[in-house]
Amino acid sequence: MKRLIAAIAAVLRSSVSYVWERCKDTGNLVARAVTTILPGGGGGGAPDYGVGAANDNDETVAATAPGAGEVDMRPIRELAAAIVNGGATEAMCAKVDERTFNWLSNLNRGMIAKILMASDDELRSHLRGKSTIKGLLQADEDSVNAFRQAWLLELSKVIEPENEPRLAQPIN
Repeated sequence: MKRLIAAIAAVLRSSVSYVWERCKDTGNLVARAVTTILPGGGGGGAPDYGVGAANDNDETVAATAPGAGEVDMRPIRELAAAIVNGGATEAMCAKVDERTFNWLSNLNRGMIAKILMASDDELRSHLRGKSTIKGLLQADEDSVNAFRQAWLLELSKVIEPENEPRLAQPIN
């Protein structure tokens, strides 16, 4: 009977590691598929997505309006997928401007999933602040800073030593 229980325990231990390895392999496969589906756009410098000070300039908005030489959103999607995947490279970062990189680096996985699922027009409009994608942080600097501050506040509540349980003091 002890051998039977030991054999069952050995099978269970090996099956957990087997399942974990298959999950990691599947995750890597999906991550590679996402970055393969979203091929990188060419070009060297960071393109202007109509975010920031240029947002008030009608020429910039008109130049990136539908049908008028649209800016490619693939570099943003590639970088977003790579950030989640942990595989962001300098070349990917160079394809987006600093403000967009700062915005992407503050998003959680759910928000990045919304970027990957949005159409180019929805994403472009969200980046310009013309309309929003529900559940996705606005791309302006004030929203990013407020989100980061709120996150740091929550984090500080979790790790503050005063929230640790204390041992009962002996009664004298």
